Amino acid sequence: MTKEKDALTMKQRAFVTAYCLGQPDCPEAKGVASRAYKIAYQCENMKESSIYVEACRLTDPDISPKIAQAIIEENERLLVKHNLSAHSLREKICEGLLRETQLGSDASRVRSWELLGKMSGVNFFDADKVETSQKLTIESSEEELMESIASAINDPRVTALFNNKKSEN
Repeated sequence: MTKEKDALTMKQRAFVTAYCLGQPDCPEAKGVASRAYKIAYQCENMKESSIYVEACRLTDPDISPKIAQAIIEENERLLVKHNLSAHSLREKICEGLLRETQLGSDASRVRSWELLGKMSGVNFFDADKVETSQKLTIESSEEELMESIASAINDPRVTALFNNKKSEN
C-alpha cells in the first residue's frame, strides 16, 4: 500500500498506463516513453527533443523512482493477469473437451480424446519423441569434411573408382 506522499499524480498515472498498455487510439505508445509522455502531458508547444528528455526522466529510476516502480508494478500486474487468463482459458478448453468425450458424436469424441492427449502437460502422443541437439561450428564442419576426404583418398574402393573413370576416358 503506497502512502499518500508516494502516490502518483493523475498525469504520472496516465503516463504509466500509456507506457505499459498503450492507448486504443495510440497502441504504439506501449513501451515508448516519448509517445506515452505525449498522451499524458500537454506537449503542443514542446520540441520533440524536450519531450524525449522529459519522457526519459520519468522512466529513470534515479530521477523518478516512484514512476519507475509504478511501471514495474504495472508490468507485473499485467503479467499475472495474462497468466491467469491463459490458465482459465486452458481450464475451459479442458472442460469442453471432456464434456465432448462423453456427449459428442463418435468422431468428435475420438478427436476430443486426441486433443486432450496432445495438451501440454499430458503429451501422451509425444512419449516416444526424443530430442537431441548438436552445436555445429564452421571449424568443426570443416574439420569433419577434411577427415572424410582424407579417409576417402586412402580407401582402396574409392581409388579403384577413380582409376576406372580414368581408364574409361
